[in-house]
Amino acid sequence: MVDADVVWQVLLLTTSTAILSTTLVFFVRFPKTRAHPGPVLISLIVSSCLGTLFRAAMFLTAPDELSWVCVGQAPDHHTNTTLVLFWLSLYFLSASTFWYLMLAMDLISSLSNPFLPFQSNSLIHHSLAWPLAGAWCLFYDLTLYNQHRVPTVHLRILAVLPLYAVLLYVVAALRAAWAKSRQLDTNAHETTRRMAKLISPYLVVFGATGVILLVVYLAEVGRNAPTVYSLYVDQLTGIIAVIALFVLFYFDSGVGLCRARSQTLPTLASPQPAYTMQNDRVASSDFDVDIAADLRKMIMVLTRMGIVSAAARDPTDLVTGRLPRPEDFSVIERKRITFFGTTPNSMADDLVFEDVAPAVFHSLREFCGIDHKMYLNAFNPDENLKEICSEGRSGNIFYFTANKQFMVKSVPKEEFDVLRSILPAYYNYMLDHRRSFLCRYFGCHSITLPVGTRRMYFVVMANLFHEGPVDQRYDLKGNTDRRQAIATTEVELIMRQTVQRRAVDKLMLDIDFSRIHQCILLADADATATKDQLKRDINFLVDQHIMDYSILVGVRHLHEGAPRQSAAVISRDGTNLYNMGIIDMLQRYNWRWTVQRWFLGSVLCKDTSQVSAVPPVQYGQRLINFIRQDMFNQTRRQSRSSAFSSSTQPSGQYTTTSEGGFPLTHRPSGFEPFAGNEATSEATEMWLATNLSDEISDIDCAILQEN
Repeated sequence: MVDADVVWQVLLLTTSTAILSTTLVFFVRFPKTRAHPGPVLISLIVSSCLGTLFRAAMFLTAPDELSWVCVGQAPDHHTNTTLVLFWLSLYFLSASTFWYLMLAMDLISSLSNPFLPFQSNSLIHHSLAWPLAGAWCLFYDLTLYNQHRVPTVHLRILAVLPLYAVLLYVVAALRAAWAKSRQLDTNAHETTRRMAKLISPYLVVFGATGVILLVVYLAEVGRNAPTVYSLYVDQLTGIIAVIALFVLFYFDSGVGLCRARSQTLPTLASPQPAYTMQNDRVASSDFDVDIAADLRKMIMVLTRMGIVSAAARDPTDLVTGRLPRPEDFSVIERKRITFFGTTPNSMADDLVFEDVAPAVFHSLREFCGIDHKMYLNAFNPDENLKEICSEGRSGNIFYFTANKQFMVKSVPKEEFDVLRSILPAYYNYMLDHRRSFLCRYFGCHSITLPVGTRRMYFVVMANLFHEGPVDQRYDLKGNTDRRQAIATTEVELIMRQTVQRRAVDKLMLDIDFSRIHQCILLADADATATKDQLKRDINFLVDQHIMDYSILVGVRHLHEGAPRQSAAVISRDGTNLYNMGIIDMLQRYNWRWTVQRWFLGSVLCKDTSQVSAVPPVQYGQRLINFIRQDMFNQTRRQSRSSAFSSSTQPSGQYTTTSEGGFPLTHRPSGFEPFAGNEATSEATEMWLATNLSDEISDIDCAILQEN
């Protein structure tokens, strides 16, 4: 190889390395680059850079080859280093092709399943792109590697055959997305167009690369042999494509100082802690280009219509005080919702809204003191529902009503079916144990999506913290495996905040509870009543074969002159209020949990008695033991808060005063008790079913506290 050829390969090597390094720096330093669809674009750039880098390195070790596929055709003539570089280049170049596929699939999946969390979508992309590249390399190894019968000129096009298959899918995906988006409302349709415009330049680069490679192939077929010019054109096309991808991403992500493209194209979505379902759109270069978000907004507007329609039925159909009949538990009422798309001729098929066991949930609402008018007003169409997206792996999406009393939570079909199956037992139990800590469900609904045939499932619940923000939050399962949210280096700081009665933003887990709060300090009567009720609740869940639930505890510091919330339990020393509720109670032990337990124990060598994936009986008994021995064990500490309060009434009781005090020992639950036909307080609170995964410690705790 002459010096010019060496310089050329080194230049390619240096350029691809510089782009790769810069892209990774952007990913680490600028959070905006990690917003949708940034991870797909970053993976695309990284795989393209690595493919170009390894191919240039391969040519440095094999200077006499005129085509990179020639190395695979005659492997016996090359060193192991050259062969390794060949396979690496084939793998990453193939991976870049499949990441273009993921870019197009992301557009389609956002339309067909808008409630799939971004993390899950990203996980699907990685679980497809990298294995598909490996599968193509395996196919190449079995059919084309070291095959002399295949002419070298044909190997070039065969090696990149997935590129043209992906191109066909991209064209079909864009056509389908455009056609389906016309069935959506104006906002969702416009966002689909904006997203298509955002990814179109990247797909143009992909298509141009495919066209140039095809021209190079046809030129070689005409000469019946590869040439050095074909090699240069091939590599030049690859590095120009990499540079183009990087430049597009640089400006679209908002990293660049120049915003030239932002005048015509949207930027990548900025990560937002919450999405408010409002009609007003903000025209900005930082506009959230998220089809799924707009489609979710549209679906929730229709879902709210269905909820209001179901709740606003003729009052004579639901007699006040009447207990549901056995057949009422299996009733599903269906309503059709018709809406129009962006043009008069783009009416979507009628959506089917399902209301499960309406009489049963009406009775539950009635027993909780939620009358017909209160429930309807909470879902007033003039008020905005606020969307809160969990960043944990659970991927649940919550919608708070404006008064913060109720929330609508998206659930997978498995949990939806579990609620339906336990509903008779749950209803009877809640009526017999009106001070239960179990969550209150007030509705169970599903609705078809406007695109495709998929159904989405929702439950209506109540917010445990609707009376205001709490100062500490704990999610307790009674085990220790992956149950630490506060880093060891931060424990002292958090303990200092606790002693100083300052709020802690992060949701804390079992290990944090034992280190920082140590126990729930209640008067003896309250502690006994609370422990007994929790035990009864857990035994009920065990009987229903439920596991993976947890106790959500909110600690609110009392300050002089502050109003006393009626639903909380006061501490022994009168300095704190506790809200407690059992959450995550729609998971049944199945084969997935069995496999997870085996993997954690056999592969990761964990103590299986301390993992979450245990059978219901063992899970319940472990949590009961934690409640008995640790959760209320007052010998573990004396309240560190007592020094900051002038009130140290040991009885745990407050007499009714003008400042809002009240007796509490008769009500240990964190929820309002069922009231039957008696009057209840105006605001009936519910727990916040966070469905948090214990695999995620650094979770966005904004979902647990609304200001």
